[in-house]
This record gives sequence, C-alpha cells and structure tokens, in this order.
Amino acid sequence: MKVNKKVLSIFFILFSFIFFMLLPVTESFAASGSLSFYPIGGYVRKGEDFTVDVKINSGSESVTLARVVFVFDPDMVEIVQADKNASLFCNWPTDQQTVDNTNGVYRLTGYCQSGEGTLYKTQGESDVFTRIKFRALKEGKIDFEWEYSGEDLPYKTVIMKDGSPTQNILTSAPTNVTFNSVVSAPITNPTTPANQGSTPQTNVIDTESLVIGGVIAFGSILVLVGGTLMASWGQKALQKKYKTFVVVEDKD
Repeated sequence: MKVNKKVLSIFFILFSFIFFMLLPVTESFAASGSLSFYPIGGYVRKGEDFTVDVKINSGSESVTLARVVFVFDPDMVEIVQADKNASLFCNWPTDQQTVDNTNGVYRLTGYCQSGEGTLYKTQGESDVFTRIKFRALKEGKIDFEWEYSGEDLPYKTVIMKDGSPTQNILTSAPTNVTFNSVVSAPITNPTTPANQGSTPQTNVIDTESLVIGGVIAFGSILVLVGGTLMASWGQKALQKKYKTFVVVEDKD
C-alpha cells in the first residue's frame, strides 16, 4: 500500500520535536554540578532553632573537592551547630572550615586526592553536604547569600571535578534563600525524608521533576494527536482507493 507522504512528514516533525525537547533537559541536569539550600525559605520563630541543609549534586562527574561558603547577618541569626556528611569526602581540613558568628560567615571544604581515594559522585538524588542549626535572634528577614565567583579561591564556593587541570563544574552561583523570623506563627514541620531532619514549613517544589514531567506529558499529547490524525487520514485514503459498490438484485 502506498504511504501518504504528508502523514510521514507530520510524524517526523512530531518525533523530532519531542526528541529535541527532551535532550537539553537531560543534559542540563547531568552535565553541571549544583549546590542548594534545603528548605528554600519559610518562617521561623524568634528565639528558636531551625535547621538548614546544603545539598550537593555532582551530575555525572567525579569530584575531587567541594567548598561551601555563604554569609549571613549575625545580628539576625547565629549558628548553634554545624555538621558535615563525612562519608562524601576523604578529608575535611580544619583550616578550611569557618563558623564565624561575629562576621556572619560559614565555610566548609571536603576533598579527595585524585588516585588516593574514592572520589565523590552523586548517585541518584542530591546528598546532604552539611547540616546547620541556626537560632533566630530578631524579627525580620534572614538572608543566606552564597560567596561565588566561579574561581577556586579560599572563600569562594566551588565543585571541582577530577582532571588535569581540575575544573569547576559549578557554572553559576547557587540560589540565595530568605527566611522570615516572626514572634509567633502557626509553623508546622513538613514531612521530609529521614536524612533531611526537622525543617521549618515551606512549599518545596521539585522543579526538575516538573520540567521533565511536563515535557513528557506534552510529548505524549503530541503523539496521541499525531496518531489520531494518521488514523483519520489513513481511513480517508482507503475510502478513496476502494469504492463501495451496492448490488441490487432484480425482482422477477
């Protein structure tokens, strides 16, 4: 049976569109590293403690070093306790760790020497790099702002992948977050994974999953519409090719 060229063209366009929509999404999540605060903001009570995680994702790369540096207003908040995820890196040099409640600086560095240990590489979801307990001192906004320049400097945030020379795969500054300190508010801790700890109420949205899900759903709709159109055009083509004959018997 002769294939309708118009149907083939439309099918090819639909397939190409879905392929190229999915390709950049996949590459963008896998190619570069990321650091992020969790949760991404919310309300806390003045005088009470709240916990914030810094999460790391190396994408598809093996990492020799990761450094987290951010600043905060020491009049608004103070660090009560800071913990590291010791399983991620071989070494955590004490001279590259800073908990400064006077100037409002937090810094933590972990590294593994290439060829001398197991390099960090994210397996699946992002890992908790460090967990910090803060105490809200005053009412108002509490801002956590990253120190980032793109360069591997002692007080700049980086994720360095293995290689010669090593390269920073944290290609843009992570997102700053803001918490609101209030005297009283109906704050309820959300349900979180066991490794996240207790966190203030926030509307945390997994934007990566939303993007991928949206693209897949949109692609599915296009395929469904394309299939329906193909079936319709195929039926019309058959009707044109094969005529319908009605045989009427003569009556005696």
